[in-house]
Amino acid sequence: MDMQEKLKFKQAVKKIGLAILEERVKTAQIAMQQAQESANQEEKSSAGDKYETGRAMSQNERDRNARQFELAKRELLYLQSLNVDVIYQSFEPGAVALCGEQYYFLSAGLGAVAIEQQKILWISPQAPLGLAMRNKRAGDSFEFKKNTVDIIAIF
Repeated sequence: MDMQEKLKFKQAVKKIGLAILEERVKTAQIAMQQAQESANQEEKSSAGDKYETGRAMSQNERDRNARQFELAKRELLYLQSLNVDVIYQSFEPGAVALCGEQYYFLSAGLGAVAIEQQKILWISPQAPLGLAMRNKRAGDSFEFKKNTVDIIAIF
């Protein structure tokens, strides 16, 4: 890949990640609102414990969805802040590393995502793999799960 192809690749990677995270934000927000509506619609019955249990379960569901919503929003803002319009010399947020046949993108921890017929592993800077690779350069190697991994390229 030449420099322009690398930048185009990183821009495509970021664009897909933004779409994934925007969908997560939207889904969590809808689920949170539905759980709140469910809690609000619980009718008091003669069995008071049943009413209280139903409301508590709905509130717990709402709180869980609120946490997912906040996490997705934070990850979205973080990904938006990353600069993918430069070629990095070391593995830092916004950089892509090639190790063997596998590409890694240091950003939000989205897991494996297929982009342009290539599987990209999105890793968080705080994840064990992200920490092992952090600030490494092309030609360096790192240890992960008792394996030595060579970094072929970083961009």
